Amino acid sequence: MPLHLFNITASSLVSKWRGDSEKYIRVLFELAYSHSPTIIFIDEIDWIATNKGDCILSEPAKRFRSELLSRLDGLVSNENSNVVLLATTNSPWGIDAALLRRLEKQIYVSLPNEVARLGVFKLYLSNHLL
Repeated sequence: MPLHLFNITASSLVSKWRGDSEKYIRVLFELAYSHSPTIIFIDEIDWIATNKGDCILSEPAKRFRSELLSRLDGLVSNENSNVVLLATTNSPWGIDAALLRRLEKQIYVSLPNEVARLGVFKLYLSNHLL
């Protein structure tokens, strides 16, 4: 059985039209369930699940967030065990606490040290740089 990958950017889930963002989330998860085993990869999840602190969210933002969180709650059930969410962020300190509670595992990848950076430069750059 083939493994399916849905590569999604956070900006592609947001729409200016009423109800479309929630619909995108619903359709994404329904497709993932129907094509399981599936990995849903969301790049820059902090863009859609930022911790706003004391700011009051707009009604569309509240609806979008609640739809996303409710779909993530459904991932932990046994019938959806063949669907995995993989998300990345450059600012993990800004992610909403409710979303963090729903993510099973968090992996911090630190910046490379000087030796590793030099190795990357040697691998990708020509020896004849000016």
